[in-house]
Amino acid sequence: MNWLWFGCVSVDRVLLILLCLRLLSGPPSVRSCTDVKKLCIQNETCNRLLVPRLSACPEDPAQCNASRCQVAVQRFYEMLPFNMAEMLAFCDCSVVDDDCLHLKRSFHDRMCSGDIGPSSTCIDVLDRCMADAACRRRFNAFHSKCWSEGQEACNGSKDCRAAFIATRGTVLQIPCTCRGLERSQWSKCRHFQSLFHGKSCFGTLNFVMECPRL
Repeated sequence: MNWLWFGCVSVDRVLLILLCLRLLSGPPSVRSCTDVKKLCIQNETCNRLLVPRLSACPEDPAQCNASRCQVAVQRFYEMLPFNMAEMLAFCDCSVVDDDCLHLKRSFHDRMCSGDIGPSSTCIDVLDRCMADAACRRRFNAFHSKCWSEGQEACNGSKDCRAAFIATRGTVLQIPCTCRGLERSQWSKCRHFQSLFHGKSCFGTLNFVMECPRL
């Protein structure tokens, strides 16, 4: 491998620092999934954890085991430093950036969901979560951290964001629809969809991250 050095610093490390600084200089609510994944790949810890996470969740549903994939996703986020987990969980894309959107779908939506898929209603997904003790516990933790007693608006705090990230790797992450539901269920479905897929609780995020030093 050929290396170029600025004093005692490799070009690869300089590029990593510049990418990190570019991410942090932009609007806090918009972190390109493309840039965040590049940062993850160039980070030793994130890259090491990313490989088994992607391997456990192949694009071909026939080759994917839902339980194995979900465990891998949960482990991925649990083992990451919080600031990196946060940037990955909340990354987004411009609506005209097809490459970024494809990456976002493959990273966030590829859950080997078995009999639950994008055509399933969000009410079905929520019911499935409530029927599973581990998922129900994570959902309840999210609710308790994001809404204080008597509070109508989600607080979007760091504890709330951490509780949301802890729901990654459960059925709550699987895309769902509100089509075909009765009117009486529409409001509940749209609320769930906006929380877990529109991330409406986190309108403006304040990421705290230290870039590597030269």
